[in-house]
Amino acid sequence: MLTVNREIVTQPFETFALAVQVTPTQIATVLSFTKQDLISSFVISVDAGAANNVFIGGPGVTILNGLEIVAGAGPVEFIIENQNQHYEMQEPIIAIAETLQCMPNQPRQIPFIVWDFSQIYLIAIAITNVRIAPFRSVFI
Repeated sequence: MLTVNREIVTQPFETFALAVQVTPTQIATVLSFTKQDLISSFVISVDAGAANNVFIGGPGVTILNGLEIVAGAGPVEFIIENQNQHYEMQEPIIAIAETLQCMPNQPRQIPFIVWDFSQIYLIAIAITNVRIAPFRSVFI
């Protein structure tokens, strides 16, 4: 019987504090991650003792159009569900298609979608502290 040994990879857990202002506050001000860091999910938590809720959105976020994150309600996760490409199956399938001469369309790569923190903003009615935990995708 063939034994498959898989590499064990750990997920780092880092949290960052951010003081959300009354004007749109870019998450990238405390998170120096780029697209190459492969951040596929992140968690935001508003301190339990905070007097205000926080709203998340794009550069034009306001307290009227943003998604509300309630203070003390627990962390909120934003996750991208990427579709995994089965590379171990791709080569044999291509070989079969070539043998049968039925390859009108060459296989396409599936894009890998990540968060761009320079496009995510938070806003609050008064300065409010939040905690952010980004999570890298270790496989693409």
